[in-house]
Amino acid sequence: MRGVGKVKIKVGSWNMLTLQDKLSILKAISRRNKRGHQ
Repeated sequence: MRGVGKVKIKVGSWNMLTLQDKLSILKAISRRNKRGHQ
Protein backbone atom coordinates (compact mmCIF):
# COMPACT_ATOMS: atom_id res chain seq x y z
CA MET A 1 0.00 0.00 0.00
CA ARG A 2 1.15 3.52 -0.72
CA GLY A 3 0.73 5.63 2.41
CA VAL A 4 2.66 8.55 0.94
CA GLY A 5 0.53 8.52 -2.21
CA LYS A 6 -2.56 9.38 -0.19
CA VAL A 7 -0.87 12.49 1.17
CA LYS A 8 -0.74 15.01 -1.67
CA ILE A 9 0.93 18.31 -0.75
CA LYS A 10 1.45 21.15 -3.19
CA VAL A 11 4.81 22.92 -3.10
CA GLY A 12 3.14 26.26 -2.34
CA SER A 13 1.09 24.93 0.56
CA TRP A 14 4.14 23.04 1.89
CA ASN A 15 6.13 26.30 2.08
CA MET A 16 3.26 27.93 4.00
CA LEU A 17 3.39 25.22 6.67
CA THR A 18 5.37 25.79 9.84
CA LEU A 19 8.26 23.60 11.01
CA GLN A 20 6.05 21.87 13.59
CA ASP A 21 3.49 21.02 10.90
CA LYS A 22 6.20 19.61 8.63
CA LEU A 23 7.70 17.53 11.44
CA SER A 24 4.30 16.13 12.42
CA ILE A 25 3.59 15.17 8.80
CA LEU A 26 7.00 13.52 8.38
CA LYS A 27 6.51 11.59 11.63
CA ALA A 28 3.09 10.41 10.46
CA ILE A 29 4.54 9.25 7.14
CA SER A 30 7.43 7.44 8.85
CA ARG A 31 5.00 5.69 11.20
CA ARG A 32 2.91 4.52 8.25
CA ASN A 33 6.03 3.22 6.49
CA LYS A 34 7.12 1.30 9.59
CA ARG A 35 3.67 -0.29 9.91
CA GLY A 36 3.71 -1.25 6.25
CA HIS A 37 7.14 -2.91 6.45
CA GLN A 38 6.22 -4.86 9.57
